[in-house]
Amino acid sequence: MLDTKFTAQATEKLNLSARVSWLDWHFDNPPMFGPLGGPGIESRGSYDGKGIGDTVSMTYSAVYTLTPALVLDGYFGYTVIDNGVENIRLDENLGRDFLGIPGTNGPNRYYGGWPGFSVPGFSAVGRANNNAPWTLRLPQAQYVASLAWVRGTHNLRFGWDALWMGLDGMEPAGHPGWFYFTREVTGTTGVPVTDYNSYASFLLGLPNSTERRLRAEMGAVRTWAHSLYARDKWQVTPKLTASFGLRWDYFGVPNRLGGRSLEIYDFETNKLNVCGYGGLAKNCGFSMGKKYFAPRLGLAYRPTDTFVVRAGYGISWDPINIGRNPLQTYPILSTATFPAPNSYRYVSEIAQGIPSVSPVDYSSGVISVPLTVSMELADPKFRRSYIQAWNLMLQKDLGGGWIAEAGYVGNRQIRLQNRWNANYGFIGGGAAGRVLARKFGRTADTLFFSATGGFHSWYDSLQSTLERRFSGGYMLRLSYTWSKALGPRGNENGVDGYTNNNPLYWPLIAKVPRSFDRTHHFNAAFAFELPFGRGKRWVSQGAPARLLGGWQLTGLFTAYTGGPFSVTAPGASLNAPANGQTADLIKPQVEIYGKRERWFDTTAYAPVLQPRFGTAGWDQLRGPGLVNFDAGVFRSFRISERVGAQFRAETFNLSNTPHFANPTGDVSSARFGEITGIMNTGREGIDERVFRFALRLSF
Repeated sequence: MLDTKFTAQATEKLNLSARVSWLDWHFDNPPMFGPLGGPGIESRGSYDGKGIGDTVSMTYSAVYTLTPALVLDGYFGYTVIDNGVENIRLDENLGRDFLGIPGTNGPNRYYGGWPGFSVPGFSAVGRANNNAPWTLRLPQAQYVASLAWVRGTHNLRFGWDALWMGLDGMEPAGHPGWFYFTREVTGTTGVPVTDYNSYASFLLGLPNSTERRLRAEMGAVRTWAHSLYARDKWQVTPKLTASFGLRWDYFGVPNRLGGRSLEIYDFETNKLNVCGYGGLAKNCGFSMGKKYFAPRLGLAYRPTDTFVVRAGYGISWDPINIGRNPLQTYPILSTATFPAPNSYRYVSEIAQGIPSVSPVDYSSGVISVPLTVSMELADPKFRRSYIQAWNLMLQKDLGGGWIAEAGYVGNRQIRLQNRWNANYGFIGGGAAGRVLARKFGRTADTLFFSATGGFHSWYDSLQSTLERRFSGGYMLRLSYTWSKALGPRGNENGVDGYTNNNPLYWPLIAKVPRSFDRTHHFNAAFAFELPFGRGKRWVSQGAPARLLGGWQLTGLFTAYTGGPFSVTAPGASLNAPANGQTADLIKPQVEIYGKRERWFDTTAYAPVLQPRFGTAGWDQLRGPGLVNFDAGVFRSFRISERVGAQFRAETFNLSNTPHFANPTGDVSSARFGEITGIMNTGREGIDERVFRFALRLSF
């Protein structure tokens, strides 16, 4: 890694600064089955094989003082991230030539290696990730300019912010074919199944569905976003300060290379308009709203010199880039899925292979979408989600350097966006009962990035802190939060789909605990100077004072309650594609054992064997909480007048306590109720105790 920074006083009124950094990285994560493939042996790597990438970042800024009360500042930043992953044995056509399975591998090395075999309850065999190998390039530039003006009791600020985002992706760059197995293929209708049924399906070579992907070109999207804002911080009285702000955001239409907008699907004809081809305009229907105004208000009132009341309210528009998900989709990438009519049937014997997928010719501009090829699109009339946030905080100076603060913090996110599967199914309908299958015979997923459903989220919390500022050689900060986060089941980060896609079943998922909900959260952080060295209590003179003086200890203790999880069941009896299934709750109460080998009473649940939803509900149980302590010791010292150094020694998870993840919630899994993994909450995903030493030079 290289990092350089430059600052200069160009004139008495002009200050300039620049910073350039470069980071190079790589990893080698061999698959657990060696040359036979499988998941990578290190879960933090996410992918099996080799990864490589680099990041270049540069920033330039200028501050110009027009008058003592008027300051103009500007900023430009540019960052580009390049990374990618390559699986093992890409130069060998193992599916086609070694296993003899038609329809796998070819036409280039990115389609080489092992095909993938997904077996529920077991590690993937062969290729472990169906979106690898891949390459991704993410350039981004930002321009900011603002004017600060102090006039009387008003502190005014006006500004402009522009963001340009690029996405260049080949994910995957190729695809050697994929086979998906289910438990039900070797099961019997109305009889519970287990993971061993799915392994039997694999041994018999009877997949429930197959998949093949073919790339026509690199996925590329470019997007602009602009913002204007004005703010007035007004000292109304010596005790009352009010802040008023208004921001306007414009989020541009995502365009592919050449300036053409994303594709538009016609749900009435199963036709796709590829803008910019066959006489179609480059923008053949996309439009973004221009009324995204966001007001903000803040008040601070000081009744006494030691007591402050603060309150605020504001609206923010979700800046999600709607070109992100449709980056890799039809016709840029053809993902053909070949499903069986239901979970109890196999689509074909594995020896028959995967049907071929033809390259896409979209020169005519309007094309018919193949019935087995999945798509991911953006709503051309996209309506953004917005967040209303408010707070009321009370702060009190207790004396002796101690400050206490407590109050209410809440927000509501309105009209959440999501990846809605518009080709959803009905109970008992199977693949043929999907809504677009009824119209066109279309059985593949049709994902639509939109605000469909009108879902909202709720967050309410009591937040409190007790802090002693650094004085007398130590600092201490204690914080506690009680909170509740509710919202629709799934789509936690705003770019994924919900558990149920059929509007008839949305009431089942509309308001349940979110996966990140933690009822209680406590932190304690401290910094403490060791009492040695000049001016300290002990060892204050001579060489021992120079050696032992100046050291500081730091620590962070964290504890919070567990997150929610669901007890799920196979969806075979439900037979409603694009809808999740919970188990049946058959006991009035569920006892929590709190043990790794059996976290809760699994006999309280049963699989669902009829065409209906289970009675357990979503996210009604909670998994293990977390208790963790990190500590460090460091010392800064001068080597010369211009050269300084800092030594740091840190340890993460000092007690080496495992932080367990939620237990397996699949009622048909052989490990139902058992905790099989960790949270990976440590630094860089490492949960076990880690020691790290560093020496930093500055000059």
